[in-house]
Parts: sequence; structure tokens; C-alpha cells
Amino acid sequence: MTSAEQRKLDMIQHIVHDWGKLVKIFTTPEHRPPPLNHAVERAFLVECRKFANFFQNKRGPMKDPLQQDAIAKDFLSKRFRPKLGVWKKWQDHINRQLMHLSYGRVDNTVSWDGSANKPIFDELCAVWEEFLQCVDPKFKAEFDRRNGLRAAFTVQGV
Repeated sequence: MTSAEQRKLDMIQHIVHDWGKLVKIFTTPEHRPPPLNHAVERAFLVECRKFANFFQNKRGPMKDPLQQDAIAKDFLSKRFRPKLGVWKKWQDHINRQLMHLSYGRVDNTVSWDGSANKPIFDELCAVWEEFLQCVDPKFKAEFDRRNGLRAAFTVQGV
């Protein structure tokens, strides 16, 4: 295994951990009904944006390769074309209204009521499953192992 492949292998624990946090935030019963409480909803939407960018292969603005974001295609051996129509419908709104203190808030006429949270979550879950089906065999076992650990911790409430 090359050092670049080992680096990707080491990154898998972080990808699965953050995916688990996104799922946990959304599926914790007291946080489920929209609108989610403010802080939890923001955490959820930050994680959603992180994974939407990951799935869409948006590496981020950092020029230093050590600081660049991991992207889905780093881990794939099959063609992966995620459908993120719900996310794309809301991403500009989320960026302007929720993630930045931008003047776009002044011009925005659509209020955020949290009703898009579930459709965004459902879409990302479907894309996550599609992603896992396209993972390169040299990384598949580690994704499976990490997902199994995450599931075990979830069952135990850790």
C-alpha cells in the first residue's frame, strides 16, 4: 500500500465518525421534530454541508494538500453520481441564512422553518448507501469495520 493509500485508509475513521454524528444528531428522539432546537439544528446542517461537499467532490479552498478536504472520489472504484437535488435546492439558503452573517439574509424572503431537515437527511442517507456501494475494494473492509463499530456504539448508547 502506498503512503497516499494509507493516508486515505486512516481518514476513513474520521469520515465514518462524522457520518455517525450527523445520524445521531438527527435521529435522537428529542431533536427529531422540526424545528430542531437552534444549536442542534445548526450542528446538523453543518454536518449536512460537510457531507454534501464530500459527495460532490468539493475539496475546499485550502491550497496545502495536508489541509485539503477529503472527497468521495478519493475512495471510489466505481462511477458515483450522487443525486443531491434537495440539498442543492436549499444550499444557498443555508449558506446565506444559517452559516454566514451575510447581506443575503436581508434580501431573502423565505424563512427557515426546519421542514427541509428531514428531506435533506433522507437524501444524504441514500447517497451514503450509494457511496458505500462504490467504495474501492482496498478501502471497503475499513469502511465496513468502522461502520460496524459505529453501529455497536450506537446500540450501547456510547
